[in-house]
Amino acid sequence: MIFSKLKKMKKYIYQRKILAEPMSQSEAEAKLGKPIQNLLYGNQGYLVRDPKTKETDWMPKTKFEEYTTQVDAPVEILKHLIAKADSEIEWLQKYTKNSHPIVDKRNRLYMAIRRLKTYRQDLDNILQITLME
Repeated sequence: MIFSKLKKMKKYIYQRKILAEPMSQSEAEAKLGKPIQNLLYGNQGYLVRDPKTKETDWMPKTKFEEYTTQVDAPVEILKHLIAKADSEIEWLQKYTKNSHPIVDKRNRLYMAIRRLKTYRQDLDNILQITLME
């Protein structure tokens, strides 16, 4: 079985949750039993597996690191949630500014932004406490 040592694999987010293990292209070809088309990104990468569909493939390191966030450790999860909250706050602020909503809708958007900012601050506080442990 390809993934008999799943304990080595760490959790990442890539459009959905995946498992991954650092592995060169040639090692991945040997484990998968098929050639991998990769002309642009180098020999280093990750063997990735979707836990739901059980699909397994290899991804070049540059693409993997560009599109994924590790979520094994609590600190990494908190950092990911903070970044996500920041992007949602930014999007809501731009939407509110550019859409010229009616007063009631604008007030609801401002309340949502305030709640997101409070949530983000709470996450940041939890992160600081976790880092001090």
